[in-house]
Amino acid sequence: MLERCYDALSDSADDSLAFQVGVVLDTVTRGGSQPTFADGRPYDYYTDANPSEMRKAVKLLNRLVGRLEDIAREWPEQMVLRHLLDRCAAMLALKADSPIVRVIAAFEGLLLHTADWEAYANRDNTLAGFQTDIGNLIVDWRRLELSCWAQLLETQALNFANETSSWWFKMYEVLIHGGRAAAKEEAEVPESHATEAHANSLVSLIDKFMTTSPLGQYTPRLDMLRTFSRHLNALAGTPSAFVGMDRMTRVLESLTARYTLSEPTVATSLRTQREKVERNVKDFIKLASWKDVNVHALKASAQHTHRQLHRCIRKFREVLRKPCNVLLAPPESQRKPTDGLVRPALAATAYDGSILKAVGPADDGSSSTASNLPRMFEKYQALLASTVRPAFSFEQHEVINDAAIEIVTTAKSLADETPSVFNDETAKAVKNMLNRKRVAWGTLLKELRKMGFSNRVKAPVLALQQSSIAIHSLPALRLGANGSAPLTAEVGRIEEYHYRMLVSMPELRDSLRSHHTDMTTPDLTKAVGFVESVLAMALTNRARYAPSPETVLLTCDADSLPSPGRRSLAENLGLYTRLARIVGRLDQLTLSVGTGVSVGAVGPGPQAVVHAADRFLNQVSDALRELLVGRREYEQVTGTSSASADSRFHIESFLSTAGDLRAAVARIVASVDGIKLHVLLSCASSSLDPQRLDS
Repeated sequence: MLERCYDALSDSADDSLAFQVGVVLDTVTRGGSQPTFADGRPYDYYTDANPSEMRKAVKLLNRLVGRLEDIAREWPEQMVLRHLLDRCAAMLALKADSPIVRVIAAFEGLLLHTADWEAYANRDNTLAGFQTDIGNLIVDWRRLELSCWAQLLETQALNFANETSSWWFKMYEVLIHGGRAAAKEEAEVPESHATEAHANSLVSLIDKFMTTSPLGQYTPRLDMLRTFSRHLNALAGTPSAFVGMDRMTRVLESLTARYTLSEPTVATSLRTQREKVERNVKDFIKLASWKDVNVHALKASAQHTHRQLHRCIRKFREVLRKPCNVLLAPPESQRKPTDGLVRPALAATAYDGSILKAVGPADDGSSSTASNLPRMFEKYQALLASTVRPAFSFEQHEVINDAAIEIVTTAKSLADETPSVFNDETAKAVKNMLNRKRVAWGTLLKELRKMGFSNRVKAPVLALQQSSIAIHSLPALRLGANGSAPLTAEVGRIEEYHYRMLVSMPELRDSLRSHHTDMTTPDLTKAVGFVESVLAMALTNRARYAPSPETVLLTCDADSLPSPGRRSLAENLGLYTRLARIVGRLDQLTLSVGTGVSVGAVGPGPQAVVHAADRFLNQVSDALRELLVGRREYEQVTGTSSASADSRFHIESFLSTAGDLRAAVARIVASVDGIKLHVLLSCASSSLDPQRLDS
């Protein structure tokens, strides 16, 4: 936990003696030739410190210094010994966080220097044992270097990605300081429209920030945008908030979502090119086994291998630096047109009066609720038949979905059937396919017109749809706490297609300047107009569930403008979730009564009993869990694990039973809380029997 929170600790923590001793002890006692890091990054042999290996070097040098001093006392006139002592002192003066690659060069020089003394030494003053130890240490370090090569590309990628951090201060200056300055300027001179100008510049700035990103920094830059989005959201409602910050947040979230679409494509391209380089590195690792124990041969082999390895690293760095703007087009969706459709079904259960006969008097002393149940039930049936079920009809949804499927499949079919090569043999087939495409094209335009779309969009709407700042200022659809997993997937799909369309529209508009000769300019102009009409309708419907000043401007339709009392998407989903919960509980009650199960109780009393049982079982489970942990700790201290196996088995059995009861009671709690009128079935009442819980 200390390592995870180390960067967030105050500087005063460094003054604590206990903290200092703990950090030093942890560093000194941490074993292994490769150190581990809290952020999980791999060890870089060429730049990272290695305390455990440095300790070995220091111990060896201290022993060598002691031996040299002993010999120097006997041979004080020998300058070779003095030079060796000076070299050892210089090596001991190296910083403890020096990488091994720097220390190994010093040890190789020391080994050569000891050979000068060995040329004149005898068996009484020889350093042969130290030469062997130094050689073994160098061999171990060369093998450690070899083992780190498999992670070399990963460290290169991380180092290159970390260079993105230099942009953080620039982004903070533009987003936070620039936003505050614009708000202050507009407050002093309202005619300056400084916040509008700042928002416009923000769109172009972030576009340039992402489109000029190298391949190896695309995801880190995107993560930086996500971080600033969360930071701006956190500032909302605080004294640090400023005018225009809400719109800036929406722009940042929209642009982040837009460039997230291209993230898988960029990641795939980087992974594919990296795998090619990795194969070459693995081949070098297989060839450079470095089984030789001769230090000089190892050094020569390392120098030769380093040249080859450097070529791979240089090639990988070129891959990391490649521009990714050619990969930023939205990828083709891998989902089928029908994937992810949420179809909330309201069971068509034929309700009768049997459930009402099974309900006894309310246990809260009030008989008005029970006496009015038949009348309330009739109203519910009428409301369900006249309003609720028609509102959940998916017939129109399915018509639109079927039309989209047909458009996609027809276009793909015509493209697949078109010959890829035009020559005398395929000329007739190409001409036939061109006629089929024109027929399909004309049919498509007619069907779009029948659906209510127009190839002429109002000029104000068209101008706003072509405005980047207006489009990116639209708020995202948010589910809030009411979103289930299917609904979350569906809204995510809506958002994906929304941003895919925003990315595709500029390219579609530009196609009017240069398009294929098979397509006439008037036909393409009509098609672009229809697509603009589809976008306008999509934005109008978006304004119903995510109202903002920008959506009001984009709709330009008084009947579709989001009124002040109109609910957001999260609020509507909250009502839907509540309705689905009520209908599900009523279906459950009806089916249960139809099978002969009676109603045990009605009113607030059952709810209190159920929640009390839930709290009791939670307390019992926590107590058993603490008892089990304490028992295990006691066994470890006393060494009586075999003697207390039976008691531990009984505790685990009780804990398992309590877990099953908790799950059962949790289902009962969800059922009872499902509707405002709390109804507890007799079968559920038996699960809450105090005798059963006490047992």
